[in-house]
Amino acid sequence: LFTIRDIRDVSGRILGLELVSPQNSKRLRCSIAVFVCWAFVVASGLTFFIFHFALAKQAIRLDLDIKEPWYLRRAQWHAMPSYGIDILNLPVSFVLIGHSAMDFCTEKYDCIKDVLEIQRDHQRRGWNDIGPNFLVGGNGLVFEGRGANVIGAMVKSWNTIGVSVMFMGNYMISEPTQVQFDNVKVLLEELVRKEVLRPDYTLYGACQVQGAVRTPGINLVEQLHNFEHWNPVNKTSCLRT
Repeated sequence: LFTIRDIRDVSGRILGLELVSPQNSKRLRCSIAVFVCWAFVVASGLTFFIFHFALAKQAIRLDLDIKEPWYLRRAQWHAMPSYGIDILNLPVSFVLIGHSAMDFCTEKYDCIKDVLEIQRDHQRRGWNDIGPNFLVGGNGLVFEGRGANVIGAMVKSWNTIGVSVMFMGNYMISEPTQVQFDNVKVLLEELVRKEVLRPDYTLYGACQVQGAVRTPGINLVEQLHNFEHWNPVNKTSCLRT
């Protein structure tokens, strides 16, 4: 039959410890030291994971220091919440220009309505948010889309290495305005200053790097020389679409 001492010894061993007694107190101290060391290692690992992985996923959208009345942040155009944010690896080397292929807008609230419609359409497709990083209306209003440091969804295979700007309107028909170019230039200068863009970045129309698309439209492609960093490579493929 087991004695009470036997039962205690068995219980202690099941728990991975031995009952304290003069002959095994040293062993118990060693066991406790090993346990404390392992607990420290595990706690350190969890802390590293939380700060370097879990918290890193709580991405923060970079705010630009543009105080101009023509620059509208997401809250100002009443953007719907994003379903998720993936951060770009900065700085990036490219700017991609596209168009919305919608009606050309010149009034502030008409442009806001169009931006909201674009966002709804893109989210209905299952995207996290509106596709481009920025949009610009015919009146020169620049809208914060996904944001400066967020991976966009406008030009496949280029979204993770560039920033996209959508000109609102159909530039197969409409003509871009000078104020659009002027304000987008200020935007791009700020992106360089914030180290979102490399100082030697290259600008393309989407049709220059993505086959069989018309965006940003012939009339806009013909005016991309307004941007100092535009590279005209493959321009003729845009004009043939």
